[in-house]
Amino acid sequence: MAKIDLSKEKWERKMANVGPRWKKRVTDKKDAYKSGIETFTGRPANPEKVELWAKGVEAVSPEEFQEAVKGKGEKWARRYLEAMTI
Repeated sequence: MAKIDLSKEKWERKMANVGPRWKKRVTDKKDAYKSGIETFTGRPANPEKVELWAKGVEAVSPEEFQEAVKGKGEKWARRYLEAMTI
């Protein structure tokens, strides 16, 4: 089996039950998100964008996130190859 296929399978296994963990990790992290943007860019974060991010996180349930990533291993592999190969 090709290595990308093994990686795709690993991604699918990892993402199989990630909804609750994702929600826990991103809830109430608006300040960390803002800080990360500022550290990465060296400039002040746009408060509007930070607020939109926080509202987006709040609006998505763990179950909705889980459903959104379900069955996307093939897409993950395709996009990885597009980005990383010529």
